[in-house]
Formats: sequence, structure tokens, C-alpha cells
Amino acid sequence: MEEVAQFFADHWLGLAALVVGVPGALLAIRGLRRRRDESKPASATTADTEVSVASIQATGGSAVNVGSGTQATASAPGAVAVGRDLHIHEAALGGVVAAQRADVHGRDNVVIQIEGDGNTVLVHLPHLTLTRYLARRAPPVSDIGLLSPYALSIPMVGRDPMMAALQRWQAAAQGVSIRVLTGRAGSGKTRLALELCDAAVDQGWDAGFVTHRELVRFGAQQNLAAWGWQQPTLLVIDYAAAHSRLLHEWFVELSTDRGTTAHPLRILLLERHADPAGGWWESVFGIGGWDAQYVRQLLDPPGPVVLPSLADPDDRRRVFTTLLERHGSNLRAPDAGADPTFDQRLAELTWAGEPLLLMMAALVAAERGFASVLSLARTDLAFEIARREMSRLERLANDRDVDGHFLCHMAAYATLCQGLGRDEFEEAVAEEQTALRRSSAGDPARVAEVLHDAWPAADGGIESVRPDMVAEALVLEAWARLSPQTNLGAIERAVHRGRSQVVATIIRTAQDYASVRTVPLEWLDRVVKLEEGDVSALMRLSDLLPETTLVLRERAATITFTILERLRVLVTAHPDTFQPNLASTLNNLGCRLSALGRRQEALAAAQEAVEVLSPRFLDHPAAFADWMRTMVRNYLERSKQCAREPNTTLLTPIVTALEVLTAEPDENEPD
Repeated sequence: MEEVAQFFADHWLGLAALVVGVPGALLAIRGLRRRRDESKPASATTADTEVSVASIQATGGSAVNVGSGTQATASAPGAVAVGRDLHIHEAALGGVVAAQRADVHGRDNVVIQIEGDGNTVLVHLPHLTLTRYLARRAPPVSDIGLLSPYALSIPMVGRDPMMAALQRWQAAAQGVSIRVLTGRAGSGKTRLALELCDAAVDQGWDAGFVTHRELVRFGAQQNLAAWGWQQPTLLVIDYAAAHSRLLHEWFVELSTDRGTTAHPLRILLLERHADPAGGWWESVFGIGGWDAQYVRQLLDPPGPVVLPSLADPDDRRRVFTTLLERHGSNLRAPDAGADPTFDQRLAELTWAGEPLLLMMAALVAAERGFASVLSLARTDLAFEIARREMSRLERLANDRDVDGHFLCHMAAYATLCQGLGRDEFEEAVAEEQTALRRSSAGDPARVAEVLHDAWPAADGGIESVRPDMVAEALVLEAWARLSPQTNLGAIERAVHRGRSQVVATIIRTAQDYASVRTVPLEWLDRVVKLEEGDVSALMRLSDLLPETTLVLRERAATITFTILERLRVLVTAHPDTFQPNLASTLNNLGCRLSALGRRQEALAAAQEAVEVLSPRFLDHPAAFADWMRTMVRNYLERSKQCAREPNTTLLTPIVTALEVLTAEPDENEPD
């Protein structure tokens, strides 16, 4: 069997195979793979490892344990075992436990141990790696580090009711369940999810975040329907809007396999905004006839859950005071009732309901005092912290013979891309030095080394500045040093390197700062120009745009008009394929025009949406019923806004078909 082991060693990097041979075993790895945290030794325990979730199938006589890390134990014939700690319990195997052992070093290892002859091993089935960001939990070395949700620098305050609700959802008697949690920047979504994952791990679950790169890699695998999980599993996906199309395809697959209550799967999506009437929500949960109905059944509750602001003044004061203590400042917030002016201001401040803003205010107050801090706007606080971080980066650069301004420029670049690997970052440094004519700014490897020391990522890469609101302020401050044309050129280069990540960062920056700076809107307009020939890219961009920011509503309407023009051309050539997309886009346009007060145009778009979908709906009423209900509801609302009678000739056959569906549901309709 040595030839088999050598074949694995030669053909799969990081795949350790110990094959001892057992009669007729077929092992199909749906990817359970464990990767130790980069900051921990190879002998790290489960609490210090990343986890890849998968299922294992075996037939024939062997017992198999698959994983990576420090130990894998083979089992008795006929058993299959997958455990968080890579140990097999005697009770599960009738008291028979073999003593094989594999010592593994490095990353992305898969250990396969089989006894007997005639085995087949398949390693191509999908797996999904989770992280709990343990490497980011090292003690902060700077003020900005205290603000990172991963640092857990202060106890979580005022979130017990929401944590309890999430844990009830986690423990519910359901196989697969999805929940969407929304909240403003700085509201504490990420911190809450981290605490939920830690608690789930303590209860024996596999739990963690799915990073952007991991989700993209996972989505590119073949046959996602083959992915599975072997024990209770909690997945957290941040920035859900950026992955709307991929999530839809994956959730369709999950909706055909509801899992079991013994091995529940919970998926928590995090995003700043979610509108069930359109946008990214519709892309994930509202596309595809029957598929959409099955996917929506996985939602619990059926709409987004909003993370509320901290309303209790005592909670606000506790965040403020605890961060000052953690910072080492002697300054303390006045006790309740000791300073009525402070109490009133703390209660009235709109940004004081967001834990991150309170923490930022505490850092600024440590140097400037309370009086000036309580008069600052949320954006002022973020810019203050961003400037401090830029000063820190410039000091690091000067100590290492690197241009400080250029290092800040590259920190902003990496932040736009939501982090970069080492090789990719060094390529970007060389490209920016040429474009900006800054060849003397420092050797690319040297620049990467200095920035990695400040914001380290795995494998020598560069992490994005955190938290988001400060990161966006740093990008604006660092690139304000460039001329407008040079600025736009840098944006184009960043987009070509990390398209989806950069676009999402630009939109978040516009959402937070467009009211005080127009630059992110200029960046967004340039991105739209770059994508104007790609209708799919424009639709993804449209999904990302929130409805709550006026200037972004206007951009969203403009982009939707552009998508509409492209779809009309496509429908002419391929009506069966693109008519539903055209109807959906018209419906979204009606919603966006209505939000802008352009009611007559909104009514026209809403009516056309119903007209376009009507033939498909009447031919296949059950498949398109949910779409049609939404569009008719919007059309009636737009008609009411304009004091116009709806077109009864158009609506009568539609209403009749919907009534028939309600009275006599199709036998194939989801329960």
C-alpha cells in the first residue's frame, strides 16, 4: 500500500494519508477538515482550531475518522465517527477502539486512516472551513485594537435578551434554520455572533464564521448538494448582501435536505440592512418559483431581526466606563445623577446607542475630556480614531525606512480589498508605486513586512483595518492626499484586484460618510461605469445598495434604470429566460422611485412589472404565486399613492388564479 500513500503525498498538498487497508471500504469525504489557528502550535486543542464541516460516507468494513490537526484514531469495522476533538468514544463503537495515530504539521491537512484492502478514497467532495478568529483575539497593541469586536476587550453589555433569543433559535427542534440579523454600523452584530459561537462550541457544536474567501471557494466547488455535516453546526456569514446569488443557490440545495434535529444546522446572516420587498433579500430568498418557497421555509423568523440600539443610559455609561478602564485612563464617567448635563446628553445622543461609538468616544475622551466628545458627530469620532491610526502607521514606517504616507495609502488599499494575501499585496504595492510615481517609497517586500506587523493576516498577508467605520474613515483620509483623478485611478486598480470586496467596501463607506464627503459617491459612480456592460454585475451591485440612505437611493434608481435597459434587450432575444428578471427589476424600480417621491413613475413601473410577469404566472401559477402577490401588492399601493384606479382587466385573471391556489393548494406545494 506504500504506492497509494505516495500517490496522495504527490498529488494533494497538505493531504496526509495512512492507508493500512481494509476490505471493501468506500470513503467519500465531504470535507470535514480541521485547520489549526495560525497563531497556535501544531498540538493545539479543538478550542484553538478552525473547523471544516462536512459529512463522511463509508461502506464496506472499516471505521474511519477524518480530520486534520494532531490526532486521528481509526475505529472498529463497520463504524463511522466524526468528532470535534478527533477522538472516538468507546461507547459509540461498542468498546472497541484502535490505536492508530497521525502527527500532522502545517495547514489544510486531511488525515485518512483505513484498515484492510480494496479501499476507495474520494477527496473531491465539498467542505466548508469555519473560523472563530482566534488569531485576532491577541491582546490589543494599539488604541484601535481595543475597538475590534474580535479583541473582546470589554464585556458585552445590554445584549442578554438578544443572546437568549438566538440561543432559543439555536436549540429549536428544527433540522436546518436560517436567521438574518441586521443592525447599524457599530451596533455589535459581529461581537454578538462571536459570543454565540463560543457558547455553541462549549455545548459541543461546530461553530464559526465563514469568511468571504472561504464562501467564494466553497461556492466554486462542484455538487454543493453533496455537502453535509455530522453534528450540530452553527455558521455565521457576515456581509451577507455581497454573497446574495451564491447564498441563494446554496440555500436551494439545503432546502431539499432539511437535516435532522439530532444534527441541526443553523445559519446566521449578518448585514446592515435587509428589505424583504427587494434588494439582496429578494436575491437570496425571493427568486425561483418553487425554489424560493422552499428556501423561505428555512427562515426563522420569516423577516430580518433588528439588533436594537442600547437604550438604557446605565448600559451606555457601563460601556463608556469599562473601555476607559481597559484603556488605562484615570478618567471616569460621572455616576448617574452626579452630573445632570452629562446624563441628559448621554441619553439624547443618537450615536450613543451603538456600543462601538461609545467605545470610540471613550478613547477620544481619555485625551480630550467629556465636554468636547459629547458634542462630536459619529463621523467626527471615526475620523479622530482613523487619524490616530495613520499616525501610528507613519511612525512604524519611519522606524523601518518606508514612506509613511505610502504605507497609509497601502493600508487603505488593503482595507478596500478587505485584506490581501502576501503575494497579492506585494504585487499591488509595485503597481501603486508605478502608478503614483513613488518608486522610492520602499521595497514591496519591505512595505508588506511593515504593514503585516501592524495588521497581520494568515500566511504573512495584510488584514483590513478594523472596525469597519474607522477603516472607512482611514481610507477617506489616506486617499484625500491624492488628486481627484489619481484617486479614481487607484479605485479602478483596486476594483480590478478585488472586485466584489472593493465594491462592498465603497458602498458601506458611502452609507456612513456620503453626508459629509462626496468622494465615496464618486467612487461608486466610477464602479458603475466600469460595470455598465455587465448586467449580472450591475444586478449584484444593485443588491448591495441600502434603501435607507437618500443619496444611495438615487444611485440605486439610476443603476436599476440601466439594468432595465439591458434586460429589455435580453428579453427580446430570450424571453423565457429573462422575463422574470425583467418583472423583478421593474418591481424594484417602482419601490425605489416611490421612496424618492417619484410616484407617477413608480406606478408605471409597478404596473409594467405585473404585466410582464402575468403570462408566466397564469401558465404556472403555483411557481410564481409569491412573486405575483408581491408585485400586485406593490402595484395596488402605488395606485393608492397616486389616487388612481388599478387596471381591473389586468388584475381580474390574476386574482382569480391566486384565489384558486388559496382554496385548492397544489399537491406539490411546500408544506
